[in-house]
Amino acid sequence: MQEKTGLRKSNAKWKAFSTGVGIFSTAFLVAFLASSIISPTRTTNADTNTTDNSSASGYSLTLSATSAVNLDIQVSPVDTMTVASGSVNVKTTSPGYKLYIGMTSDSTGLLGTINGISSSIDAISGTIVAPTALTRSTWGYAIPSATPNLVSNNFSASYSTMTSATPDMTQKFAYAPASSSKPDLIATATAATASAGDTYPVYYGIRANEATASGSYSNSVMFTAVADAGAAEAMTLTPNTIGPNTATTVTVATTMYSTSSSATLDIYFLTAAQKSQVDGGAPVENIATALSCTKTSGAPITYSCALPAQSTEATYYFYAKSSTYGKKYSAAFTVENTGPSSFFELTTMQELADYPELCTAATTPVASATAEDTTGAYAGNTAYVPTITLVDDRTDGTANTKYSYKVKKLADGNCWMTENLKLTNVTISDADSNLPSGKTVTIPASSTANWCTTNSTACDNQLMTLDATDTSISGQSSAQPSYGVYYNWYTATATYGTYETASGNVSYDICPKGWRLPTGGGAGEFQALRNVYSSSAFGDNWTLAPLNFVLSGRRGSSSTNNQGSTGYYWLSTALSNNSAYGPQLGSSYVNTTVYGYKYLGYSVRCVAKKDFWNITTMQDMTPEIASTITTTPSASATAEVTTKADYEALTDKSTAVPTRTLTDTRDGKTYTVKKLADGNIWMTENLKLTNVTISNADSNLPSGKTVTIPASSTANWCTTNSTACDNQLMTLDATDTSISGQSTAQPSYGVYYNWYTATATYGTYEMTSGNVSYDICPKGWRLPTGGDFGEFQALFDVGYNTPALMMKDTGGPHFVLSGYRDGSSTFGQGSDGNYWSSTAINNNYAYYLYLGSSSVYPADLYSKYFGFSVRCVAK
Repeated sequence: MQEKTGLRKSNAKWKAFSTGVGIFSTAFLVAFLASSIISPTRTTNADTNTTDNSSASGYSLTLSATSAVNLDIQVSPVDTMTVASGSVNVKTTSPGYKLYIGMTSDSTGLLGTINGISSSIDAISGTIVAPTALTRSTWGYAIPSATPNLVSNNFSASYSTMTSATPDMTQKFAYAPASSSKPDLIATATAATASAGDTYPVYYGIRANEATASGSYSNSVMFTAVADAGAAEAMTLTPNTIGPNTATTVTVATTMYSTSSSATLDIYFLTAAQKSQVDGGAPVENIATALSCTKTSGAPITYSCALPAQSTEATYYFYAKSSTYGKKYSAAFTVENTGPSSFFELTTMQELADYPELCTAATTPVASATAEDTTGAYAGNTAYVPTITLVDDRTDGTANTKYSYKVKKLADGNCWMTENLKLTNVTISDADSNLPSGKTVTIPASSTANWCTTNSTACDNQLMTLDATDTSISGQSSAQPSYGVYYNWYTATATYGTYETASGNVSYDICPKGWRLPTGGGAGEFQALRNVYSSSAFGDNWTLAPLNFVLSGRRGSSSTNNQGSTGYYWLSTALSNNSAYGPQLGSSYVNTTVYGYKYLGYSVRCVAKKDFWNITTMQDMTPEIASTITTTPSASATAEVTTKADYEALTDKSTAVPTRTLTDTRDGKTYTVKKLADGNIWMTENLKLTNVTISNADSNLPSGKTVTIPASSTANWCTTNSTACDNQLMTLDATDTSISGQSTAQPSYGVYYNWYTATATYGTYEMTSGNVSYDICPKGWRLPTGGDFGEFQALFDVGYNTPALMMKDTGGPHFVLSGYRDGSSTFGQGSDGNYWSSTAINNNYAYYLYLGSSSVYPADLYSKYFGFSVRCVAK
């Protein structure tokens, strides 16, 4: 019988996907290849010299199949049946697997276009459970019922390939479900041969006659193998415990791996009673609503789920279900009070190391507030000072006691001890004190003997204390308040402050864990406290509430003096080899920036530590806070982490970008800041400051300096480089759509500043080289340095350079193409980004960062009078 005109065998066509999924196209029937490969994880101790896939990615699992199957049929008036064969092979090291079949499209038939008209050959109506013989113009698949591991043995015992007008029409076939339906489970195996695997013969049949339109038909069959170590498995939750009334994001990691995005899970949050119902057979979807989750990984399948706050302390369950592949997982989740939930629930000084956010969350009082709130009853009322008494967990070896201290949240936004430290005769460590990991320091007993009396390296390790309230010491009053203990500076700084320490802040000291010595100098925390409790607003008697400093005197070389008349307090900041900052105060004066010789015995008060995760304003940033993020992210890291709990839960912290949103106290605007791969913390939004007077209290200016940044204006922009421009402060809101040429669809481009404004007039026409030290950045921040060795260049070199667009990546620096201002016109919005550095190159030019749509020049230079954008980097 001759082949009917128009009917032909087409060539197999291959389309490869990055997931390893192959789809083949051919006449009449598309055959198959592996679609999804899914396996549970296991723990393996792999030899470092041996390749062991399971040690890195769980159980190994491979799936292969005949590339394509062609069914050619000679159509005649008599029904003709064609059967062709292929096979599927599964290899795995897992305890078992499941094998599924389905279509890659929503059609189960074979599809073709015949003479310009869409046509199809329908799938047989038989199913894997109840296969049937082929009827006219239908097709189907079959697996011999004698094949091991089949879930159904209702197929015919055997099949053979053929093309015949007189075939055995009783052979049974089934259809493969459409992609929008659940695939059929073909086989389930409790074990597989890892080297050779299990092979399943698959036969494809088609029945047609002359009523079947002549032409080419095709479709694609998809097989999926799922390694299955059990019907119900465990999963990992991070975190797995939270406090009540706390909304959080939970990472849900299963033991299932997948190379295909089609492997998904529905995740539910159940009470114990609901979990019992589900375990009893009730469908989970009838019991609870699926959580809002985002799939974050396929190896293993991991989700990030938003969990609403739960008010009831109890054990709950996360329950994950894959309806497609018959997998289900569960894990217990606890809601309970695991620690203090407010400032007023703190009990020890050391607890603030774990819960620094509780100090941040407490109400900041106004400077005139003196009444104490000791219970939280006046939360939100700034006329009350949050006040608690905390126990220092360190036991004083002389008194054999644990001292307690009154602690207050003051108007500078910090929590302070309002009593003097009293600790002597004890060995402290990083577990209970402000020391680095593994370090111990022994604070000696109180003694008047052998006090160091010179400034030299000989004093570096001479730890000395003297109980200022010991009335047996000559000159001390029995009626005095608690003056605490005198410590020389070497002791107060736990020997980390030395004679060689001539400047800067010492990072470690004898304060309790979670606390530290205040910083000194004009930009220090003691001065910031003075700025708030100024003489005009508060007065000069700091012995009064809420500060309650005591006039505890000091220890000189051989005597105690000035008790009752003067208070002396050590700070962490060295001034020279000989001296460190040590404020003095009396009953009618406060002197914050004076110094004392390091060998003298002064009192100690500690301030609660802040870290990157619990500051709220741009002005809170200090080098100490910046250093609390000890891991630098890689340049390829783009996932933002915004909470300390999520950050600490990471196994590899270099894969995440520490990210916060902070408020600029100067105008209330907020900025996203990130620690980037160069090790610095950067603003990742453009500065938007206009029409405000700034000072050294809130900006990067020297003591006593104020600068008025003008309102946004298009008028009178300086257009030449000359001394005439030095004091011409100019700003222009780049997002003001009323300005000609600006787009209403633009992102937040911030404000344009000429270089003289960006540098707060400290950058001038006369400046021909070097970096300007002051600028309009918030306090604790500054303009980046420019040039070939500047910070823009370093940011580019560290890895934000391949491709160049990485400088604009939202997970990285996220520079925007904000354009620029030149005289009377705005240019380049959406195509150019221009960012001032602090570095001058000559009278006319300063360095800046240039970005285009596909290029970056980190050390470019341009005229100082141009209006460019500003980004600040933490000092």
